[in-house]
Amino acid sequence: MNPFTHMSDCPFFFVFFFLLGVCDGGMPPKGRVTAPVSLSPAAAKNGMGGKNDKNKEEKPKKLNAQQVALNNVVEVADRLYKQHEQERVKTETADQISRRGAILDAALEKERLRIDKAEHEKIVKEMEEREQLAYRECEKHRIWSRVPHASRLPQVDSESSINTFLAVWRDEEREYDKHTPLVTVINRRNSVGGGLQNYYFINGEFGVSPAARKKMVESELQQCLEAYELTEAIRLEADRSLTQLKMEDLTFFSKNIGKVCEQVLNSLDFITIHALLGYDVILEGPNSEFLTMSVPPTNPVVKYGLWVKVKETTRSFASMVFPNIAIRLDPKSSALPKLPKALGLSKENVAVRVIQLGFNPHEHHGSIGREFYALNCVIKLDLLNFTERPKHVGDWLYRSETEEAHALHLVPYPPEVLESNEEDLSLRVSFEAPNSIVMRHSSLLIGKWLEASKDWEPCSHTSASTDSTGTEGRRCVFATSEFATFAVLQEKGFDVPYEQWRLHPVSFDQVLMVLEGRRRGEGSDREFRILIQDAQCKLLAPEDPELAHLRENWLEPATLIRLLSQTGFNFLLDDEDAKFLENIVPKTSALEEKAYADIAQFCLFYAIASSRHNKCGEDADLALFRVSKQSRALDNDERLEVQLDEDSDWHSVRYQTQCCAFAAIRESDEVPDLHILEGHESHFNLYTLLLHEKGEEVRLQAVHHTNFLLRRCVFQLLRLIRPLTWG
Repeated sequence: MNPFTHMSDCPFFFVFFFLLGVCDGGMPPKGRVTAPVSLSPAAAKNGMGGKNDKNKEEKPKKLNAQQVALNNVVEVADRLYKQHEQERVKTETADQISRRGAILDAALEKERLRIDKAEHEKIVKEMEEREQLAYRECEKHRIWSRVPHASRLPQVDSESSINTFLAVWRDEEREYDKHTPLVTVINRRNSVGGGLQNYYFINGEFGVSPAARKKMVESELQQCLEAYELTEAIRLEADRSLTQLKMEDLTFFSKNIGKVCEQVLNSLDFITIHALLGYDVILEGPNSEFLTMSVPPTNPVVKYGLWVKVKETTRSFASMVFPNIAIRLDPKSSALPKLPKALGLSKENVAVRVIQLGFNPHEHHGSIGREFYALNCVIKLDLLNFTERPKHVGDWLYRSETEEAHALHLVPYPPEVLESNEEDLSLRVSFEAPNSIVMRHSSLLIGKWLEASKDWEPCSHTSASTDSTGTEGRRCVFATSEFATFAVLQEKGFDVPYEQWRLHPVSFDQVLMVLEGRRRGEGSDREFRILIQDAQCKLLAPEDPELAHLRENWLEPATLIRLLSQTGFNFLLDDEDAKFLENIVPKTSALEEKAYADIAQFCLFYAIASSRHNKCGEDADLALFRVSKQSRALDNDERLEVQLDEDSDWHSVRYQTQCCAFAAIRESDEVPDLHILEGHESHFNLYTLLLHEKGEEVRLQAVHHTNFLLRRCVFQLLRLIRPLTWG
């Protein structure tokens, strides 16, 4: 073999070429004399040195140093080339064997997964009829359970019924707005057989009576309470649509919630307009300047407060306290003893309105892809102006009933033109946080509603009172330099990534889920225990008093997670929310759907827990979790206890969309080993994986001793909180 055939493969080719180049004259051609032969003087004299010299045996010539070096390089290059060729052939042979082995393994795996998939489809078909029967039976009982709670509210799934409810409400407001006085008609006949003559007598004044005005305010606030109850009923149906991934229904319910909330805000404006028109009879007393009301009286959903400047005197305000609703306005600091002059409280025909809502009227705009969301505590501050005061002239009382008087006039604060640029426009707003919000932080985040972008913008923080008596323990204060709509905000991903999660089988119809949010070493850390039974679930822990209603009632998974979110613990996130979280890669929907269905199927018999190696930055199509080696016996109805920190009690599962396998991962390892556990193979899903591991026992568990309602409930809960993505 020519050693220069593959010169590019030989690392010594360049050395050889270099030596050729540096030799003077290069290598002499073969068979040629490189230098003239000199004869001895005797030989030349005797005429020798001719043809007879050719027959004489010549002495071998000594090679020069260049030729020796060149020959050595050629020998080394040839030897290294042959060695390199041997290694290359050996490596190529090994690679070919490895590729053939990989192709064979892939073919075997493909066939094995095909058989596993067929096996799984077979048991799914076998269970389908019993599964659908269980679901229909559950739905029938759910519908019948609603009969004793017949409501006067419209049907939540009927848009026409909701529109009728809102239309009647608006018609009543229009009728009150354009008051028609009572008219008494007396018919009188002048003579027998003569025609009737009508006489009309107007009873009372043309305006609305003081009692009717007060009744209107109470009636409108009660309507707002009914509207809130309607939105809650709609949200319950929206929860069911969310668990079933009916996106069109979710859009429908969100649209109707938006219409109802818009009417609530319009109704509060309507109350304000007519309270200003008749403030002399609506305010709480002859010398009072306030109108304050709460509905319902305990745990109010709406707190309404209105201050009207009644006295026509110029004065300043050290503070403004709205009685009965625990809201007040104060100077920003003790160094400023009075409220800012820019409020214009010394002017004529000025009023201040404060409203606190126990729900978010802008929730229907959604919070997907937003960093913060609003809790059920919304504060609305408005500076108002009204046209004309009621006037007494003799025995007559005049009220302005113009179109301008029947409109709400909002005054911007801060004003567009300031009398003094040196004045501090800030003031402190004090309110009481509702009992539905868990005070997780000593300082709550306050956000301002931006109507243009339909979003909340963080703008301030509150300081909560530490009074141990409980009377002022939930009082919060924040500073602002403008009047707007504010809300208590919570970071959506505050509890992500989850510290750990696990599922324990308790009995045939109960599973315990333990979920711990991001551990910060603060008072805001919580471990949640949720008991799942058949088609509903209930919160067992933590023991916060604000969560008492969740510990006392059985709820559907989506409702429980939504109500937890409203208290300040949010576990409902979307893929778009990952951009606000560091090193989070959302798992694919196909992977999660398949994995959660498998986990829900076997958590009735096995303990299933998170793996600390399934953290941020993993492959989107790879999830890691653990399954206990021990299972709850079919004839044992007791809770299965497994030590979390004992690696020998757990199988680590490497789960992908197309297959899953037991992995060589241990929780105690710093660097996870994702290779398949020795002696095991990949399988289609958790059922076929456990079937090959434990045999017929798995088939009995999955097919003949399963609880379809419990499986579905666990699956819905997992799909909502997404522990494989956020854990």
